[in-house]
Amino acid sequence: MVALMGRIYCPYCGAENPSDANYCWRCGRRIKQVIPPPPPPVQQPTTFQRSTSIPPPPPPSPPPNVQRYLSPAVLAYLFKEEFKIYDYSSTVGVMTAATLYSLLQANCIRIYPGKRGRIFKKDTVMVYKQAYFDPGFYGYLSYKISNLPIGKEISVYDVVLDPKKKGSLDYPQSYVIEQVLEHDLSPVTWNFLFYIEVRKVKRSLLDKILLIPGEFKTRKLIKEHAEYYRPQALKLKRLFHYYVSTNPVLYKMIEDDCSKALSDMEYVETEDFY
Repeated sequence: MVALMGRIYCPYCGAENPSDANYCWRCGRRIKQVIPPPPPPVQQPTTFQRSTSIPPPPPPSPPPNVQRYLSPAVLAYLFKEEFKIYDYSSTVGVMTAATLYSLLQANCIRIYPGKRGRIFKKDTVMVYKQAYFDPGFYGYLSYKISNLPIGKEISVYDVVLDPKKKGSLDYPQSYVIEQVLEHDLSPVTWNFLFYIEVRKVKRSLLDKILLIPGEFKTRKLIKEHAEYYRPQALKLKRLFHYYVSTNPVLYKMIEDDCSKALSDMEYVETEDFY
């Protein structure tokens, strides 16, 4: 199609046509091309970077009145598998060491090997109090230390031992753990972290006569809610591993002291000989 000064010449036969003509008057062919709309712009494909790991879910928002900070012993209990150093490590031993290391880091105490007992001396770890501190922050396992005057000392064995329960408990480790959770957690926080699972069992006639219970209650951790406290636990874990690595012998002695205290609170059935 050729256009010149308002005139259109047919590209097929060369006849002159008006500038607004759509078809040639001579050959009848279309002389104006329909201009198709421009194609949509080609969108460049977006490049996505694939993550190599799934990000962890954000910590849950705790309900009102839930504690924002937990004691070292409770943190060590909630994440006990991450704090466990050796196969022989007991939960109470780890909780006690976490409490002592936190106090040590704050320069509230010093710990060192020593002896306990008046006549038959036994190896132990001595805790020397050198500054006042808030036992509400450090928890149940720090109460006996907080009651000491500045400059006095107490053994780790005596920190863990409850003299009133000596030789009377079936499960002394569970007893100490319950004491820690009861004293260090508010009721709202306890319900935020745990629930009670009730499991019923079938009893025989003999079981009923012997008054064996027909149901068992177990405390279960709500792991999703415990994640709210993971940042605190990670800080404590770094501190914990630092002190264990710098003095593993002292840590072993702390574990031994806790085991001895638990053993002395355990009920052992004895036979009377006449």
